[in-house]
Amino acid sequence: MRASALPLIASVIALLLLYPAVAESQEKGKPLFPVEEDGKWSFIDKTGKVVVKPQFDDAWRFSEGLAKVKVGRKYGFIDKTGKVAIEAKFDAVWMFSEGLAAVNLGGTWKGPRIEGGKWGFIDKTGKMVIEPQSQIQLGVFSEGLARVQAGGKVGYIDRTGKVVIKPQFDEAGYFSEGLAYIKIGEKWGFIDKTGNIYITPRFDWAYKFTEGLASVLVGTKRGYIDKKRKMAIKPGFAEARPFSEGLAVVGVSGGKGTKYGFIDKKGNYVIKPRFKGAGSFSEGLARVKLDGKWGYIDKSGNMVIKPRFRGASEFTHGLAVVRLTSDDFAYIDKTGKFVWKPRGIEEKLAGSEKAPKEEKKADEKPPDPAAIAANEAHAIAALRTISSAQELYNARYGKYGTFKDFEKWGLIDAKLAAGKKSGYFFDVDNKDTSYSAVAWPVKPGKTGARSFFIDESGVIRYRSCKSLKDSLADSKSKVLGSE
Repeated sequence: MRASALPLIASVIALLLLYPAVAESQEKGKPLFPVEEDGKWSFIDKTGKVVVKPQFDDAWRFSEGLAKVKVGRKYGFIDKTGKVAIEAKFDAVWMFSEGLAAVNLGGTWKGPRIEGGKWGFIDKTGKMVIEPQSQIQLGVFSEGLARVQAGGKVGYIDRTGKVVIKPQFDEAGYFSEGLAYIKIGEKWGFIDKTGNIYITPRFDWAYKFTEGLASVLVGTKRGYIDKKRKMAIKPGFAEARPFSEGLAVVGVSGGKGTKYGFIDKKGNYVIKPRFKGAGSFSEGLARVKLDGKWGYIDKSGNMVIKPRFRGASEFTHGLAVVRLTSDDFAYIDKTGKFVWKPRGIEEKLAGSEKAPKEEKKADEKPPDPAAIAANEAHAIAALRTISSAQELYNARYGKYGTFKDFEKWGLIDAKLAAGKKSGYFFDVDNKDTSYSAVAWPVKPGKTGARSFFIDESGVIRYRSCKSLKDSLADSKSKVLGSE
C-alpha cells in the first residue's frame, strides 16, 4: 500500500478530506470509495463490495458523479460504472465542482507540484470551456468563482474564464458564504464577490466563514469573527478550527502540550479540552486522539468508537478512512465495524506488535556543548525543511503531508522521514487546515538542550528541556531569535 499515493490527505487516513467542502454536499446518489491493493486502484460501495474492478494507477473520490483517475502518467475521469467519461490525456486535473474541472496540458511534475504547462477548465463531457492559459489555476469553483494566479498574485475568474477580480492578493482562499479570506502584505482580511474589501486586513491569519463565523489569529491567539465584523468569540485559543454541525474544535496550550475540545457559537465549552488531537464533527461524530490512538466521539463527548487507529478521517456517506499501519488504510462504519480492509492485514498487524529488541546501552558520556549546538542547528534546519515541504505539498493537494509523503517526493531524506536524526526525534501532526511539527532531543540535556516547534505560520519556537516530561515545545513557547 502506498500511503503517499492517497490524494485526499496528508497521509493515508485523510482520503476523504483533500478537497474543499464546497463539493462534499454535491455528490449525490450511490457513494463509491477508492481502494488500492497490489498496486491497482478500484472502487467499493458502502458494503465493501468491489463495483469498479482494479485497473487504475491512482484514484480519487467521486465528485458530481465523476472520479479522477490516473492511467500511466495521465489523468482523466470515470463514471460510477467504471466507464471512461473523459479520456486520461491531461498532465494534471482537479476535481469537478459546479460542473467544471481545472486541467493542465504540458506541465511537468516536480515532487508534489506541477510546474509549467497551461491550465484550462473542462465540462463533464470533456469539452474545453475555458481555454488553457499560461496561468496557474488554484483549486476549484466555489460560489461561481475560481482562484487564478498570475505574476505571483491571486485573483478570481468566473465560469466563462473572465477575470472578475484581478490578481492582486498575496494569498486568497475559496469563497464561502459570500466571502473569501485574502492576504495583503502580512495581514489577513476578507473580500466580497465584487473584490471589495469587506473586512479590513488586520489579522495575523484568517480562514473561511462557516456557519457565520471565521477563525482569525490575533498575535498568538485565535478567536472568531462574525459577518458584522465583530469579534464574536475573543481570541484565547492556540487553535480554532471552522465550525461544523454547530461546534468547533479549539486547542488550549498547557504544560503538557496542546489539548483539544469543542465549543459552541457562544464560545462555551460543550466538550472540555482533553484530547491530544481532534477533527470536526461530520455526520454526528468527530475523530479524537487519546494515548496516541484515534477514535470517535458523539456530541455529548461519549466515546462511541474506542481509540485504536493510527489515524482517522471524518465520516462521509457513512464511512470513514482509518489508518492501520504507516502504509495501510481501511474503511469503517459508524459502529466501528470494518467494511473494507486490505488482504493479509491481520498477519501484518500481528507481526508489527512484536516487542522490539532492547537497544544496548552505550557508556554514558558527559554532555558535549559543541555537539549539542550542532544537533540543535540540525534540528532547526530540519524543521525549516519540513515547513518548505508542507508548503509544496499543500499547494498540490490542498492539505498537509506526512514524512512518508515528503520522502517519496524527495523533499526530505530517509533519516528525517524515519523520525530520528542527529540526536533528535521528529514528529508532525496534521489537522484539517493546519499542521505542527516538533523536534525534541533523544536524550534531553545530552543530545540537545532545547526542543523546537513549527506550524503553518513558519515561525520556529523553542523551550529548554531537562527531561522527556517537559521536552515538547508548542505554540506558546519562545520565538527563536527573540532572545
